Amino acid sequence: MTTMKPRSRSDVITRAVRGQRILFDNLSKSSHVLNETAEFIWNLCDGEHSVSAIASEVRTFFDVPPDADLEVDIERTLGVLMKKGLLVKPGNGRNGS
Repeated sequence: MTTMKPRSRSDVITRAVRGQRILFDNLSKSSHVLNETAEFIWNLCDGEHSVSAIASEVRTFFDVPPDADLEVDIERTLGVLMKKGLLVKPGNGRNGS
């Protein structure tokens, strides 16, 4: 999955509410609250950043030690976002092109 360049669905509505990032999926009529790290990852799901690039950005922004294996955690977060249908499936231009 590390070569994947995740892309968020363009129709997911994002709002800041009381210091938290809320995503609203109008298709499933569901909302999702992101913690600070998940929000940071979400903001990099632009179809341009690979998992490795996201890990590099997270490492720099949150001052994570170089020996921490961030890619596993990022892949887990992306897996949750994908399972909830918030990311465009690889090879599918729907909702993101």
